[in-house]
Amino acid sequence: MQAVDCQGTNSDVHPGAVETRNGIDDDCNGIIDDNAVDATVWYVDKDADGAAGTPTAPSCTAPEGAVQTAIDCDDNDPNVNPDATEVCNGIDDN
Repeated sequence: MQAVDCQGTNSDVHPGAVETRNGIDDDCNGIIDDNAVDATVWYVDKDADGAAGTPTAPSCTAPEGAVQTAIDCDDNDPNVNPDATEVCNGIDDN
């Protein structure tokens, strides 16, 4: 069976169209904004210090505990992050 155009009034929306982050099912597969070419890569904040380092798969919405910027040089230590105070301890605290 051939795929059906899900929105005949919009020539940009049809089976095989490129999916973008716009709240529309551009490719008529029944899922809005799935695998959007302009989706955001999010970063998981594993140590919950407000800075992240581990990338996720691109997504239009943030997964729980994720942020947009990878800025944590040690995402396993909540005391090491860009807002930490640098002290003389042999560790790059910030």
